[in-house]
Amino acid sequence: MFDSLLKKLPTRLLAPLISVTGATAVSNLVGFAVSVFAARALGAAAFGLYSLAFSLTTLTTAVAELGLNLATIRLSNKYREDRERLLTLWGSVLRSRMLVITTLALVSVPLGLALARAIGLGTGQGGLLAVGMVTGAVLCFWTYFQSYLQAHRRFGQLTGWILGYAGLRLASLVVCYGALGQSPVAWLVAIHMTPVLLVAVAGLLPRAAPLLEASLRDRRMTSELLREALNYGKWVALSGIVYIAWPTVVRFMLATLASPEQVGVFSAGLTFSAVFSTINTGVRAVMFPQVTALTGQSQVQAYLSRMRKVAPHYIGLATLAITALGMIQWLALGPEYRQALPVFLVTALSSAVTVFLGLLTMLLHTMMVPAVDVWVNVAGLGLTALLTLALVPASGAVGAGIAYSVPLVVGEAVKFRYVKHRVVRDG
Repeated sequence: MFDSLLKKLPTRLLAPLISVTGATAVSNLVGFAVSVFAARALGAAAFGLYSLAFSLTTLTTAVAELGLNLATIRLSNKYREDRERLLTLWGSVLRSRMLVITTLALVSVPLGLALARAIGLGTGQGGLLAVGMVTGAVLCFWTYFQSYLQAHRRFGQLTGWILGYAGLRLASLVVCYGALGQSPVAWLVAIHMTPVLLVAVAGLLPRAAPLLEASLRDRRMTSELLREALNYGKWVALSGIVYIAWPTVVRFMLATLASPEQVGVFSAGLTFSAVFSTINTGVRAVMFPQVTALTGQSQVQAYLSRMRKVAPHYIGLATLAITALGMIQWLALGPEYRQALPVFLVTALSSAVTVFLGLLTMLLHTMMVPAVDVWVNVAGLGLTALLTLALVPASGAVGAGIAYSVPLVVGEAVKFRYVKHRVVRDG
């Protein structure tokens, strides 16, 4: 799929691109296996509750990150020649991250209970939602560590840690599968919280001391750098939160308007379509630091030209992937989830389109206009909510899939149109 692009990339990027994408593919494959086994073991209703909790995990991570991961990578390009500023930047971000994560962990229980009551699940599921939020807070240390390795171009180490995380999750699945039973809480703790905690502590803790020490040496510099990161990161945070909230809002509205079983069906379809994010995550891990470092219209136009040559290969393989994944879903999940196939087809098509367009709209960060990302995503989320209200009462999970997918594609197309307009205008 990326043959044309690989031929155009500098040799120094080929190995990182292949290794990080491969490691991410392995990690996401493990995550995919976890979701499939959870769906089979829990049944549609309990899997729906598990999916709600894990949606809170990803949303909590997006909130706690405050957009600082991508913002710090972006600023690392700016200060790459000033080691002291780099150390202080990463240290100040780590300190702020620790404060936010601690606060979220403390309020997770009352928030979980309130949310469970609000959507009609009862306080008995408040603990499950609280565990989901705490898991999301812990996950922030892992995403910070990944961003640190990306910004410092340590892609070999990043590959190793991603594979290590995947190995821990697989080991947890193998060891715990028979013992987890039908408890969504047990699945969250064993398969998600424990592995990410181990990797985050082992990877980040040995590097934390010099970063925190640098952030304490010059309080004025620390304050300035953190303000600069937050000033840029606020837009990244809003965009990321809205994007992560997209399926979360659909799931919670579906639980309210329909049932946890319909949430399970929607989540099963979305699990298979999420395979497309494997390539996206791996490629962006390598490409984001490179793309945001592009200077001048000639470099931007060259990047767009390379991606145009990749498009035909991508379309062909995406079509094959959707067909194969549809067949696997039909066979793997059994009769209880057969109604998830239309959800998969709709969301897989939208995911395939938005993954590719996302590699182009990364240029919004090169152009330093992250606000465009935010407002388009906010409008898309509002449209999704309206479509969910209109479609779910009659169509259930299938209507939710349409409500989720259509605004996603439209929004990414609008952002790409803006990028093209800027390139033409500034050229």
